[in-house]
Amino acid sequence: MNAGVAGFHRVPVLLVTGDDVVVEEVRRFAPGVHTAVVKVGVDRLAARLLPLKEARQMIRRQAEAAVRGRKWIQPWVVEGPVTYEIDFHGTNQALMTTTIPGVDLIGPKTIRFTAGDCITAYKQMWACVIIGMAATRGVLGEVNA
Repeated sequence: MNAGVAGFHRVPVLLVTGDDVVVEEVRRFAPGVHTAVVKVGVDRLAARLLPLKEARQMIRRQAEAAVRGRKWIQPWVVEGPVTYEIDFHGTNQALMTTTIPGVDLIGPKTIRFTAGDCITAYKQMWACVIIGMAATRGVLGEVNA
């Protein structure tokens, strides 16, 4: 998503750091982008982290290599329309996002929407995430009934 937004503005992504899953995903769609695996996911809420010094060294090496090779990395441009499907943890989250025009409930916990371009889709995705969080945590400190 973020690479698509950067590409919309013709800015290439040079370096991605994170867990093994995100790095593998980046390598599939953007093979020239430099990466640094600094943690390995154990489950949704846990990871095995590299020692801090080792992680910093890896990031520094990859960042330096990315900057040196920046002229060979092209922006990842996503042509519209762009369709998102989002799976929520709860049915209430998915249902509440359908208050946004154009958001369709396609399963008990899954929504879909299409936007004309990457930027509009990104903004709509965040609107859905925020409404989904409000459906769980409540609005203004009150739990939704």
